[in-house]
Amino acid sequence: MDIERRRKDAASTLWKSTLPDVDRSMLSLNVPHLSAFRHLDLPYYKQLLDSKDLIIVVVYTIDHLHNKIGWIARIHEVAGLYVYVKWLGVENDPSVSGRWMNISDKSLILATNIPNENFKLIAPQAVLTSCSYNLKPASITPNQIRDNREDDYKVISNYDSGMREGMFCEILDCSSLAAGCQVRVGMIKSIVGRRLCVAVTETKSYETEYYVWLDKFNNYLFYVGWATLNGYAISAKDSYLDHCRSVAMALKSGAVPPYLPHDLRRETLIDIATHEAKFRQFEFFTRRMKLEVQDPFSQCNNELHVATVHKVFEDGYLLISLDGPDAEHDIFPVHSLSTLLFPVGYAQRNSIKLQTPPDVRSFDWDRYLRATNSVAAPLCLFKPDPSPDRLRDFPIGGKIEAFDVIEKNAICPATIKRHCGRLLLISFDGWSEDYDQLVDIDSPDIFPIGWCETNGVPLDVWMEEDVPLVQQNISLNADTTRMFGYLQMEVDNVVVKEETQVI
Repeated sequence: MDIERRRKDAASTLWKSTLPDVDRSMLSLNVPHLSAFRHLDLPYYKQLLDSKDLIIVVVYTIDHLHNKIGWIARIHEVAGLYVYVKWLGVENDPSVSGRWMNISDKSLILATNIPNENFKLIAPQAVLTSCSYNLKPASITPNQIRDNREDDYKVISNYDSGMREGMFCEILDCSSLAAGCQVRVGMIKSIVGRRLCVAVTETKSYETEYYVWLDKFNNYLFYVGWATLNGYAISAKDSYLDHCRSVAMALKSGAVPPYLPHDLRRETLIDIATHEAKFRQFEFFTRRMKLEVQDPFSQCNNELHVATVHKVFEDGYLLISLDGPDAEHDIFPVHSLSTLLFPVGYAQRNSIKLQTPPDVRSFDWDRYLRATNSVAAPLCLFKPDPSPDRLRDFPIGGKIEAFDVIEKNAICPATIKRHCGRLLLISFDGWSEDYDQLVDIDSPDIFPIGWCETNGVPLDVWMEEDVPLVQQNISLNADTTRMFGYLQMEVDNVVVKEETQVI
């Protein structure tokens, strides 16, 4: 999806803005649960989203003395990172609508964690008007309890990726395929959880040429000295190249590499890159093996390509070439455990389009292997397909938020169209099917709806010319509050003491 084709005035908007403003509008969507996204480890949110009928308090206004005014509500439904709540007293009244709220909204408070100061529990007018019994302001019994949502904020903000701002790394230049797909020097400018903002630098001056957001597991990211160690083309200053030669020489000889404090080191990536080595305990890729791959540079990311292992690098990395007349140029490095790699026949078995060499008519893998005197890479070298239960985590028609794998700085609303083995075929809402993309089911580039709002990230929504755009300001929910204990309600002068569990 070319960023130049986006409307320049397209607003960042939220799911609640794009959905009809009717009661429980999100329930018409198949929305994957937070637990389906295995790269998101947020236990507090997961527990809260699993707890339907949980009593909460929603702050709905502030009085002239700056007291927060709230009332009791109950979670009825969950959609991604949104919960559907209705006021206590009108839960069964269809004339009073509920409200969708993001789970990170600071106006949503657990009933066991109500603040003891500057807070009043008063039913809103809609409840007082519709309720058939008398609701009076409740009194609060203080009981200091820690709000565990703080733990999830720490997970997001303090995820230990082993990387730090200011670190130098090597990154595959996504714009240089025609020039031989060079590696460039990058600098980590900022870190949000496990996502990195990398500034790709100009060769001579190290001035920033462009920025790209990547997950720590991204195929384009390498440690300092990787290109030199493997004899791969790199564009960098002479001083950097001299440093890399020293690092590469030490790595080859088994000595301690002379890393600088700001270098991204080999062990930071290799520990992660080899954590699934059990899939290849007895065999490994060899030169000239055939396979199918997703081309990371293709503008059409909904197909696979016939490819060859051109070379085997150090640390489990491979040099892959796309079969065809431009095989010497259509070449890129990737780790052997990458989810971009597939066994021969995968596209046909899963009804995925396969790009074959243009000079081969009526392509058939068996004939092609014989004609090229080559062998297929063993099935055990590839990531296995998920179980049926795992596929059900992502229902067809389900809504998610997904990074565009072509324009990596854009995250958009998307719909799951089809299961293709371990791949999900997704379409970006508002775009034609030409821009559909295949993503791995465990991809760190897909998220539950509401993730952008939770993290203060703009969600890129395409709107037709005749549809008015809605802009909402997104506030970060980074601060947490110490909250308190029991909730006590007076209903028709009968005191009902309700104790809710801390999550």
